[in-house]
Amino acid sequence: MSDKNASISRDLADFYRARTACHAPAEEGMRFRKAAALARVPEGQGAAVLDIGARDRGLRRVLPESIRYQGIEIDPAYGAPDVLVHDISQ
Repeated sequence: MSDKNASISRDLADFYRARTACHAPAEEGMRFRKAAALARVPEGQGAAVLDIGARDRGLRRVLPESIRYQGIEIDPAYGAPDVLVHDISQ
């Protein structure tokens, strides 16, 4: 594993470990495995992530720059150029 991937893996693990205090550990484990797989996508593969419930874009910070990112969040306080504020239940 390259140093970059090792760092990404630590960052991802820390990100999801912090979330288990307020989310189901099994759910966060599944999310971590998916995010870790995305972090290993080679440059130029055209990967994209739709982050539903993006909040503060925490996932974006640990993904490679080459991955296209779009967040969706219900809370207007978290709106950003790459985070659409929208209630998907409507």
